[in-house]
Amino acid sequence: MKTKVLYTNLLQIIFIGLSLVTIIYVRVVTAGASQSVYAGNTAVLNCDGDPGDSLIMFTWKVFLQNGSICTLSFIVDNDTYNGCSNRIQMNRNMSLIIHNSKITDEGNYTCEIVNAVGTIINTTILRILVQPCVTLKSKRDGTAHCEAIGGYPAAKITWIPESDGLITTDKVLQPDKSWTIISTYRPKYPNVTEVTCVVSHPTFAHPQNRSVAISNSGGNTELLVLLIPIIGVLTIGLILYCKRSKIRFFRHNVKGSAAESAQSPSEQNKEDVEPYASFTQKVNTIYSTASMIPPQ
Repeated sequence: MKTKVLYTNLLQIIFIGLSLVTIIYVRVVTAGASQSVYAGNTAVLNCDGDPGDSLIMFTWKVFLQNGSICTLSFIVDNDTYNGCSNRIQMNRNMSLIIHNSKITDEGNYTCEIVNAVGTIINTTILRILVQPCVTLKSKRDGTAHCEAIGGYPAAKITWIPESDGLITTDKVLQPDKSWTIISTYRPKYPNVTEVTCVVSHPTFAHPQNRSVAISNSGGNTELLVLLIPIIGVLTIGLILYCKRSKIRFFRHNVKGSAAESAQSPSEQNKEDVEPYASFTQKVNTIYSTASMIPPQ
């Protein structure tokens, strides 16, 4: 019995020891950082952590923003694997190099270092920047148009004075995945003669302010907005009235033609004979008068 108890205690000690060894071996360190780079430049991502002299392998796992995943790995016997783009390379110091970076390279990059002690994990969030081109111009209709062309991420446009205008903003995705923001300012009141477009973007140390003078014709916007529906209703009413008048005129002509067609033949003959009878009567009167004059 004592032997069995000792054997059981020994197994428990061995199990606890193995558990401690496992806990000591698996050492996971997670660190998150953010790094920004301009599109077209080279991005260098470091894999923080000292593997010591017992490095077994290190791996980069790439989780791109478009949902695709790829992996690069290096093993101490010089066995390398690159399942990503040819623009992405690994250094022996475990850093990752991205040449000619593009907007599509944006995403999460996770480095895993495996050595005899355990595993070290680092994640870097890569952000790609593209500075937009800002333009501002006024139109003859009294509106102002501000554009932030080809920026990434998308720029933000605001106006001064904001409350005195009707503002519409459109966001257009370009083929290279950059964004163009188009904002139109239409003044509500005639006293608005100058407006300022304010463009904010991560590539700007301070927001870009552009001002432009606008004509007073834009101040009648609210009046035009009210008049357009009224003019439309009046136009439709006039068209309907004209159509009804034409229908009445047509019906009147049809009725007149039908009445003329409905006359009896005797009435028509009477109308034809009356001029002849009148002419005959006049001739007979003249003849009778001539007969009554005595000869000289």
